[in-house]
Amino acid sequence: MNKRLSWLAVIAVSYAGVAAAQDQGFYAGLGIGRSNADVADISLQDVLGIGFSSVSGFQNESSKSDTAWKLDGGYQFNSYVAAELFYADLGKFSRGASGTGTVTSPPASLAFTLDSDLKITGFGAAALIGMPVSDRWQLFAKPGLFYWDAKRTTVTTAGTSLSDTTDKKGTSPTLGLGAGFKFTEQLSARLEWERFFDVGDENTTGKSDVNLYTLSVQFTP
Repeated sequence: MNKRLSWLAVIAVSYAGVAAAQDQGFYAGLGIGRSNADVADISLQDVLGIGFSSVSGFQNESSKSDTAWKLDGGYQFNSYVAAELFYADLGKFSRGASGTGTVTSPPASLAFTLDSDLKITGFGAAALIGMPVSDRWQLFAKPGLFYWDAKRTTVTTAGTSLSDTTDKKGTSPTLGLGAGFKFTEQLSARLEWERFFDVGDENTTGKSDVNLYTLSVQFTP
């Protein structure tokens, strides 16, 4: 009986070692999806701030969602923990305004448009903390940091066109939640939500929280 138990223990330990080895290694992935940001609309006060004494027929509109994509690569230490680096293009978020503005010197009324685009890209690092629920399915959380580049381009047209670009960089925390499915030992997929907090500069580009929803494919050599 003791010999039999000993052999069973050896087999169990060997199997555990093989399983752990299968859950280790480098991987790379590509994801595509949609992003949305809580960018502020252009207000009447914003328009008055460009030199008009009064504004009539004021209208504004915005596009707070765009196509986004990312590349990632990392190392899976075991079934529960991985370290990951990524590049993300979170898309472009647009806002605009139009109307007729009055200037006092010399007195005149000018039709105007104000168009402003915010483009966000950057690099990040994250820890992937997983919870396997079966041989193929895994749930995970992913806290990390994002080094962002936020570029705001504004074009003002009131008789003539003036363009201004502001580029700011910074670091913000991120949090992700998702589920992964393993097709084979080399191929898997993820469905993922990530939130990038306080991206941008409050006084220049504007500061926003950005949500990213992606479907990714991961390859393991």
